[in-house]
Amino acid sequence: MRNQDTLNILEVASTIQGEGKYNTYPVILVRFAGCNLRCSWCDTKYSWSFNGTASLPAKHLTAEELVANVVSAGYDSEYNIVLITGGEPMLWQYNRVFFEALNLLKDYGYLIHVETNGTIKAFKEMDELVNFYAVSPKQTEYKNSYKKEVLDSYRGVEHIWKFVVGGKEDAYNVVEFVKKFGLEYDDIYLMPEGVTVESLERSRSFITSEEGKEILKSLNYRMSERLQIEVGII
Repeated sequence: MRNQDTLNILEVASTIQGEGKYNTYPVILVRFAGCNLRCSWCDTKYSWSFNGTASLPAKHLTAEELVANVVSAGYDSEYNIVLITGGEPMLWQYNRVFFEALNLLKDYGYLIHVETNGTIKAFKEMDELVNFYAVSPKQTEYKNSYKKEVLDSYRGVEHIWKFVVGGKEDAYNVVEFVKKFGLEYDDIYLMPEGVTVESLERSRSFITSEEGKEILKSLNYRMSERLQIEVGII
């Protein structure tokens, strides 16, 4: 991967952001293949492999080809945000083509938003290219995979911390994680766990229940929708 002359891309499409601070904003989504985690509740398991799947194989694109796909998907004042997601796109910062692509996107005037699980330290050079990070720590299944210096590497630009909560254990782990890594004064968003509308509603009901609110009361958090599941967007 490090020495490739191309990037492994699963999807390039115009859509809307389904969650977090920029929920409902028009974006051009670029989904990279490959992830270093295997979350049981993941709603994009097809992105785990660097090769994609039989039904959605990864395309091998040069920086110029990727940018051409982005421009073709949407190039106007409405679609001026490119959402880099995965998988785990920060795995690709070890590849020079990744930086070539981001620089070209900036030259075209796009704003670059990156979604990451926060386990991989962001190179300092990324601060010059990325406008916004949505960092989504996996506070239950991978709570021992995080380091303060890595999380701090995302604080150089606008960012939020986005946690998935399915029940009591997740809620307690969010509170512990926030305190451990000193995230109290940053934007914290909580999202219900689920891959169906019904499972999302069950998780949401816990977060908003008296028990959930009592556990989470020390956090200055905001609730986030997950429109990609609720209304079927990419």
